[in-house]
Amino acid sequence: MRRRSVLAAAGLVAPTQLLALVDDALAAVPAPTAEPIALQARVAGARALFDAGRYTSLLEGLPDLLGAAHQAARTRSDLG
Repeated sequence: MRRRSVLAAAGLVAPTQLLALVDDALAAVPAPTAEPIALQARVAGARALFDAGRYTSLLEGLPDLLGAAHQAARTRSDLG
């Protein structure tokens, strides 16, 4: 329940449906769905979205980014 409170407080501008997707992604990390590209480029893209204030777009891509990062950590592959 604490995770939901943090997500709700941090993402007041995001729709509830997107927060539910992120909550699910944190509870059970999904498999990445996008083409395998360099994780470092994906993280840079996420940072650019954050810096531009495009939080909804960032939250939409966050579950897949978490899945890709989790898979890279499992396989011990390099970020770039």
